[in-house]
Amino acid sequence: MYAKTLSSNSISEDGRTVYSQIQEVYKLDVVQHQAGESIAQHKFRDLLLRLRDGKSIQLDWKTMMTRLLEHLPALERDTFSNATSILPKWIDVDNVNINKLRMLNRPVVKICAVHKLGETKAKKADLDEAKGLEAEILLAKGARVMLSANL
Repeated sequence: MYAKTLSSNSISEDGRTVYSQIQEVYKLDVVQHQAGESIAQHKFRDLLLRLRDGKSIQLDWKTMMTRLLEHLPALERDTFSNATSILPKWIDVDNVNINKLRMLNRPVVKICAVHKLGETKAKKADLDEAKGLEAEILLAKGARVMLSANL
C-alpha cells in the first residue's frame, strides 16, 4: 500500500482494488464469544490469550486435547456436524469435503473446467494464478458450498 514502486502482478493489483473500496473501518476490541464470568469461561479466555501471544503452557495443551472430536461423546460430537472447519492442510480440506459428500448419500458429479482451445497456460495454472479456482470440483444435491468471490 505504501511502496514507492508499484508491483504489477495480479495479486498486488487485486489487493489495491480491494483496499480502494474500503470506506469504513471498525476496530473490534471486545472478545464477544468468550464473554462471561464463570470460572470455566475465564480459564478458556486466558487460554485463548496465551495461544494468541505464543505463551501457551502445558495445561493449555492438556485442556485442548480433551476437546478433540474423537474424545467427545457422540451426542456432543453431533452438535459439530454442520460446523465450519479450520484445517491446516489442503489434503485435510479435501478429505472433509469428500466425507461430507459421502454422508449426503446422493450421486456426486465431477465438474471439470473448460478452457478455450489453445489455452494451455490456463490448464497449467496453479491456484494462485487461477485466483483460487479449482480445475475440477465435486458437487451433490444438498452439498454446502462456500463462495469466496462474487460471481
